[in-house]
Amino acid sequence: MLDLGRQIERIDFLKDYADFIVKRGYNTVVLYLEASVRTSVTPFFDVKSSYSLSELKSLTDYMTSIGLDVIPAFETAYHMGKFFVYKPLEKFSEFEDERVQGRKMAPAYAKRGSAICPTNAEAQAFIDAYVKEVCSVFTSKYVHMGFDEIFEFAECERCKKVLAAGKTKRDLFRDLILHAYKLIKSLGREMMMWDDFFEYYDICESLPRDIIFCNWSYFFSSYVLRGKWTGRIKKDW
Repeated sequence: MLDLGRQIERIDFLKDYADFIVKRGYNTVVLYLEASVRTSVTPFFDVKSSYSLSELKSLTDYMTSIGLDVIPAFETAYHMGKFFVYKPLEKFSEFEDERVQGRKMAPAYAKRGSAICPTNAEAQAFIDAYVKEVCSVFTSKYVHMGFDEIFEFAECERCKKVLAAGKTKRDLFRDLILHAYKLIKSLGREMMMWDDFFEYYDICESLPRDIIFCNWSYFFSSYVLRGKWTGRIKKDW
């Protein structure tokens, strides 16, 4: 996996890197993207920290041509902070100022935090459009939709009203995953996601069986399976 969400790299460097890993037996590369692609719904992204669709297509076409399966990886619930620094997308965040309203983890340049509002239909429509357009330059049958580290979830006033009306955070988490699943299936692809937050919302049995769970662990995986975050649950989802 190459992290292009926190820092983009030159296309020529990435092509050279692709040659390097193919020579060493690799057959798959995941491009972690976040807010790093300029599309019809994100034309205002900073050119210095994003790729155009044509640049990304040049990269994926080359990587595919030398035998790599190139998988796009998105964030669709958390780690959205770099989206919210742009004025048109501010309205999709959970907080106006996470440093006051949330866990106080947000840096000054991205004060709205990383959490997208899970009950904002307009926010979900934006994500759908962005993912759909970026996926158009990938040929892999897999798409990774994120869902890791969702520490601030359903905390805004809109979400509180939904929770007060009877929904639970567990319900909202499941709804987000099913929404993403429906989108990816409509593209004729298979969905991948991180598995760490099943420790908080154990909804596996209610999900489609063809979602691929990717292990996310900060513990050394030796001979004893340990919980993802708290270490309290020893379970292999």
